[in-house]
Amino acid sequence: MEVDDHMRTGVPNIYASGDVVDKRIPKLTPTAEFESNYIAGQLLGKSDAPIVYPATPNLVLTLPRIAQVGITIDEAKKIRSPKELLKFRSARLTNGLKTVNFLTPDSEFS
Repeated sequence: MEVDDHMRTGVPNIYASGDVVDKRIPKLTPTAEFESNYIAGQLLGKSDAPIVYPATPNLVLTLPRIAQVGITIDEAKKIRSPKELLKFRSARLTNGLKTVNFLTPDSEFS
């Protein structure tokens, strides 16, 4: 669906966001959330500026792993004492309106 730089379609008072939008921006959940929040701001009169997308992190999970960021656990253990390393786990909170993904300390490596 084609939209202008304010996420408006060709039909008056109809906006679009997410996967249906015909833009070259990646079709990712953070993009759809950003667009939806932008549209809400437009409807509430908080802004009349055109949409400007922030950098959006994205990744593709593959088997076998073809890339990584940072160092491996074994490499980290060579640099630091295992007692100084923290393991993090992914967590998600949802209140029915918004979902927040974050990392939280899990336990020390042994």
